[in-house]
Amino acid sequence: MAGIKDVIKTLDKAADGFDSIANAEQKKIYEEVITLSKDLETDIFGRVKQTITNLKRLNQIKAKLAALSKDKEWVAGIGKFVKYFDILQKQQNAYFAENFHKTLGESAKKRNEMMKQIAVNNTIEALMGDGLKANVTDKLNDILLRGVTSGAKWADLQQELRDHLMGKEGGQGAFARYATTYATTALSQYTGQNNQMMTKDLGLEWFMYTGSNIETTREFCEVLTKKKWIHKSEIPTILQGKITMPDGEVVEVPIYKKTNLPYGMIEGTTPENFQCNCGGWNCRHQLIPVSDAVVPKQIRDRLRIQQKVTEATKPLPAPAKNVLYSSVLPYAPQIIEKLEQLHTRRERQKLFEEIINDDAFNLQFSVGEAKTVVHPDHKGKKSDSWESTLAMAKDINKSGSDVAFLAENDDDSGADAIAKMFGEYTIVEFKYSESAKPSTVAHLLLKGFKQGENIALKIENMGYSELCDAIDYLIRNKHKVGNLKLINKNGKTKDIYAKDIKSGKYKQKIRGFL
Repeated sequence: MAGIKDVIKTLDKAADGFDSIANAEQKKIYEEVITLSKDLETDIFGRVKQTITNLKRLNQIKAKLAALSKDKEWVAGIGKFVKYFDILQKQQNAYFAENFHKTLGESAKKRNEMMKQIAVNNTIEALMGDGLKANVTDKLNDILLRGVTSGAKWADLQQELRDHLMGKEGGQGAFARYATTYATTALSQYTGQNNQMMTKDLGLEWFMYTGSNIETTREFCEVLTKKKWIHKSEIPTILQGKITMPDGEVVEVPIYKKTNLPYGMIEGTTPENFQCNCGGWNCRHQLIPVSDAVVPKQIRDRLRIQQKVTEATKPLPAPAKNVLYSSVLPYAPQIIEKLEQLHTRRERQKLFEEIINDDAFNLQFSVGEAKTVVHPDHKGKKSDSWESTLAMAKDINKSGSDVAFLAENDDDSGADAIAKMFGEYTIVEFKYSESAKPSTVAHLLLKGFKQGENIALKIENMGYSELCDAIDYLIRNKHKVGNLKLINKNGKTKDIYAKDIKSGKYKQKIRGFL
C-alpha cells in the first residue's frame, strides 16, 4: 500500500523537520532572554534588586519577547510546515482514488479545501499568536517578574530560565515542546479528519493502525501497531484500554483516571472521533480505512467468532429448576459474565460446581475425593506444557480442590481452568516454570495477570529471594497484579491475596515455603 506509506513518511518528515526548526528558535529565544536579563541590577551578593529600574527593564524584555514570535526565520519555518497540509491532502486523495476508485465531487472538494484552510489558520495562530503567548512567553515573563520581586539570586534565575526554555536534564524545552506538539497534532488530526470523511462516504468498517514508533511512542500506540487490523466494532473497547491481539490475547494498557482513557489521549476522545485523534497529543499514527479484502482472512474469521461469542453471552431468561449452568457456554469469558449477573456467593459457587460436574467434561484423574476434568475443546492438551499443567492440577487435587479445564475458542492456548482459591472456586490461569531467573517468572506473572485475576504458579527451581525479585518487578513498575496460588516443587500449595502482594506482606507468607 504505497499510498499509506507515503502519508506516514510525510507525517514523519513534517514532524522531524519542524522539531529542528522549533529547537533552533528556542535556542535563539533563550540566548536573547539571557542577554537581556543580564542588564538587571544585582547587589553585592548577586541577588536581583527590587527596583523600579529593574521593573522597567522587565517591560522592555516583555516587548522583545513578543517581537520574537514574528521573527522572520520562525515565520519562514511555519510557512514551510503548513505546506505539508497540501501535500497530505493530495496523497490521501491519491490513495482513495487508487484503492477505492473514489474521487471527490465538487461539493466535497470545497468542504475539503475549507477544512484544510481552517487547520492551517489555526496552526499559524497557535504558533505565532495567543497560543504561543499563553503557553511560553507569559510563563517566561512570570519567571522574570518573580525573580525581581523576590530578590532571587541571578544564578538561580538564570538556571530557572534555562530549565524552562531548554529543558531539565536533557528534556525538551517549553517552546519546542509546545510548538512541536501543537504542529504535529494539528497535521495528524487534519489527516485523520480526511480519513474519517472518506470512511463515511465509502461505508468502510476495517482499518489499519499504522505509523512510526519512536522513543516517545506510548504503550497504547505500540500495542495497536502490533495489532494492526481494527474493526470499527472494537473501538469502544480499545478506548477502555482493552486490546484484543491477533492471537486472541487481551492486552490491557494503563488508563489515566482524569480522562478515563489510555495515557496520552486527548480528553473527550470517543469512538466517533478516535479516527481523528488516534493516540493523542504528538501522535504520528493514523487509523487508515481499508477494504475487507485487504484484512487477512484469519483476522476476519476471529472477529466473527468473537461476535458470536458476545451474542451468546447476552442475558437469557432464567433457566428452569434454577439450573444456572444451562445458559452458559463452557468458556471463561461467558462464565465470568454470568458470574457478574449472580447476586450471591452461594449462587456463584453453585455455578462453578455445576460446570465441574457437567457431563460435557471428561474425567482426567481423581485424587481422593477431588478430581480433574477436561473439556474436549480445551486447546492446552496440544501444548508441550500439558503434562506439567496436569501435574499442577494433581497438586491442587491433593489440597482438596477439584480442577476443570475449560473450552477455548479458535487457536487460544491459555490454561483457563476452575479451581479453588481461599476455599472458593474461581477462574484460574495456570503457569509453570523450571527457570531460576526472576525475569522469566516476572514475564509469566505479567502475562498471566493480563489474562485474568488469579494465577496458579508452580516453580521448580527458584528460591525465596529470586521469587521476591520477580514479584517486586511487577510492583515497582506498577503492573497489574492479582491473587496467586503458589505451588512449590514438593506439590504443596499456598494462596496469596493481591493486597498482600501489593503491600509486600506476601514475603512473610512464603518465607520457608519454597
